[in-house]
Amino acid sequence: MPRTIKKLLLETLEELVEDEVKRFKWHLAEGVLEGFPHIPKSQLEKADRQDTVDKMVKTYGYERAVDISLEILRKMNQNDLVEKLQRDRESAIVTLQRTTTTMSMSCFQKLFGCASSNGEKMKLKMRSTKKRKVMPRRCDRAILT
Repeated sequence: MPRTIKKLLLETLEELVEDEVKRFKWHLAEGVLEGFPHIPKSQLEKADRQDTVDKMVKTYGYERAVDISLEILRKMNQNDLVEKLQRDRESAIVTLQRTTTTMSMSCFQKLFGCASSNGEKMKLKMRSTKKRKVMPRRCDRAILT
């Protein structure tokens, strides 16, 4: 099973000894990297590696959490980890994109009530404007034949 981005980031932080993790968190808290907001020190102070990953993903998003990790690791001269993280990130991002697409379809079906319990196809009733059709307002309950 492909690794998720969170798991990949956690594995990366697990390769660091405690002093290195402390330095990594210092970079996150100080906001020393251009284009990345800092994470408040109070949120990182007692955070273990898992909490740190969660806070990074919450603050930066999945892909940018990897980007900032790469930048911090470069500043720390952790070149082996930089290479490993770069090598593994592509498969993790593809996994994230597939998961997001699947979740989006599921949410769409739930939101508009378009999925029937027995798998029958449901017809979407489209709201029309003068020039184009837009997102469905609701699902028509008529079953397509």
